[in-house]
Amino acid sequence: MTNNKFEIKSIGNLIFRIEFFNGAGIDLTDAELIHETLTSLAQGNKYCILLDAQHQFTTTPESRAFVAKKVSGRIAFAIVTKSIANRLVGNFFIQFNKPVSPTRLFADEDAAIQWLKEQKEQFDSLNK
Repeated sequence: MTNNKFEIKSIGNLIFRIEFFNGAGIDLTDAELIHETLTSLAQGNKYCILLDAQHQFTTTPESRAFVAKKVSGRIAFAIVTKSIANRLVGNFFIQFNKPVSPTRLFADEDAAIQWLKEQKEQFDSLNK
């Protein structure tokens, strides 16, 4: 799914990659659309999210609060960025909004994917 602010695609095994485009302003309506899209793509299964936060974008307080708490299908959330500014925002999100699913910042996408796979395997083994 792609629009003028972001792209969502599956990168395998119920891990979805979200990329916010440079200059995008993500509001509550966008966050709700992302959640609905992920729920639909996962077809009722639990999933993991990798957020590519390499570009500059903004989020509203309402969208951050929604993302932190709306986890009906989310197992884990990895945020990937090398940008110091985006790392500060990501750390603020984790510390202030306190996402209810495991959430970590990464500088390397491969490391983030590996962590998400581990989180999913752990979840699957506990829920057999």
